[in-house]
Amino acid sequence: MEQQNNKFYNLEEFKQFDKTGLTHLNLDLSQCYNLKDNIDILSNQLSQCSQIETLILDFEGQYLKDIDLITLIQDLPQFVSLSTLQINLIQNRIHKKGAAVLGQFLTKCLKLSNIKLDFYLNCTNSNVFTELIEAIGSLKGVQQLEIMLGNNETKDDITFPLSKTLCNLSNQLTTLIIGLSENQIGFEGGNQIGIAISNQQNLKNLELWLYKNQIGDQGVSSIATGLAYCTQLTSLVFNLYQNEVSHVGSHQIGKGLGKCSNLQKLELYLSKNKISEKGTQSITIGLKNCTLVTSMIISFNENNVGDEGALGIGLALASCSNILYLELWLQINEISDQGMESLSKHLKNCIQIKSLKFNLNHNKITDEGYQILESCLQDLPKLFSLGCWLSSFEKLLKSPEIVNCRNIKVLTLNTSFCQYFEQKFYHKRKALKIKRLVKLIIE
Repeated sequence: MEQQNNKFYNLEEFKQFDKTGLTHLNLDLSQCYNLKDNIDILSNQLSQCSQIETLILDFEGQYLKDIDLITLIQDLPQFVSLSTLQINLIQNRIHKKGAAVLGQFLTKCLKLSNIKLDFYLNCTNSNVFTELIEAIGSLKGVQQLEIMLGNNETKDDITFPLSKTLCNLSNQLTTLIIGLSENQIGFEGGNQIGIAISNQQNLKNLELWLYKNQIGDQGVSSIATGLAYCTQLTSLVFNLYQNEVSHVGSHQIGKGLGKCSNLQKLELYLSKNKISEKGTQSITIGLKNCTLVTSMIISFNENNVGDEGALGIGLALASCSNILYLELWLQINEISDQGMESLSKHLKNCIQIKSLKFNLNHNKITDEGYQILESCLQDLPKLFSLGCWLSSFEKLLKSPEIVNCRNIKVLTLNTSFCQYFEQKFYHKRKALKIKRLVKLIIE
């Protein structure tokens, strides 16, 4: 059996497998019945994998406690060849003792270069992960680190050991993914994250999942200032959904993005903040420097983006002429036909686009504005796939330009915002009139 296919979904199957020479193992025990009663058996079986190089363990939803994790880990041998370790502990009950023992185990694995730990929805104490984070900071060979601590009622104090650890690893890391979403991180936490990021000058890939906190302008400004030092980035995911960001923080985000001129992939999630026209324009000025981007997601849902903001987005897109995949999320804003005309005018310059998704629900766009947009879509010669999020009896997809469009072959309609079957059927009927359409997907 090829090593990359060594994936098991139950303990009994894994027990019967010959572990001689096993180097790659993927154990998905998230659906395993009675796992807690067999942790000692699992530990014994893992101890036989002395040559393991890649170990992936999925315990999501098993409600393991500290004693279970300790029983699993404390007697494991020193895996001298282990380079990649991924442990999914989403929705368990791991606290301080279990996390500390896991940290001790990591320090025994001297060849670790790739670590992924997910503790989403586990505990209610910020200090639980301190010893684990400090242990990671002592590892000399780590190049790729992902640590997800979302929805744990974590406060600012966790960011201090995290910042110190990341500074210790600053000369090593090329990929960094941090998840602190749905916690109680404020501006002090944002400041610490900013300090840590400012030292990561060798990073190629960075993901910051910080949605649903209270970081605010001061904390966001610190993070964005740190981002400006990451000039080697080729991929950035920056999620600040619902963080009380206004034009002050937006200004710094724009300045930070403006320094990331090597980006090829960008995902920027800023929905449900307090971003005004001024803030939108500041961000889009920075985006103009990201001329190498081929994949972009921009989300400004539920802000105060109007026609000037739409113009700024259009001008930024015009500078990013290499875009192949684009998503624009502008739901619940103040964009009118004038803004749609500005956006569409500059979107036409993105002649390489193959896939486009957008949501424009609940703006001030009339039939005329939608017709302008659809005319633009017709003029994108390589646009093959289009995705639209529609609500009620929205006027999109009814103009002659879209009906006679020759380039779009795949159309995805999300009608989850439609309350009634008649509304969904209305959109489907419009879509089926597009003459060159090959595939229609309704979600």
